[in-house]
Amino acid sequence: MMTKYQKKLHKEVVEHWYQNLDILILNYLSGNNLFNYISIGSSSCPFCGVYNVYNISMYDDYDCDGCVGCPIYLITKERYCRATPHVKIEKLYKETNIYNPMLHYNKKLRKNMYYRLYRAISKEINFLLSLK
Repeated sequence: MMTKYQKKLHKEVVEHWYQNLDILILNYLSGNNLFNYISIGSSSCPFCGVYNVYNISMYDDYDCDGCVGCPIYLITKERYCRATPHVKIEKLYKETNIYNPMLHYNKKLRKNMYYRLYRAISKEINFLLSLK
């Protein structure tokens, strides 16, 4: 069961992914072949902003307490959303125009990538909504 604060963060996380989906759809409909307007990763996640932390002590290099207390971690028991659809989104994102210039020139390949990212983000949203 989430605390009131976690519910607030949860709402922000879900809204963030809906925004990513809107950006993806608008880019597709406008013919824009740039995927880099989608915001993924720990720097854009409200949960990560609170729970993905490192404790540095004099005696240890980095004692990672990352994700402890995060509602996603409490359910999956995996750090950094490794057991969520987010992993697929990161993998697909690495295949986008930032890393794959062919997406600029091949319309069919670009359409396929939009579709795959749309499905992966939709799965992430459904997963997040199931946390309630």
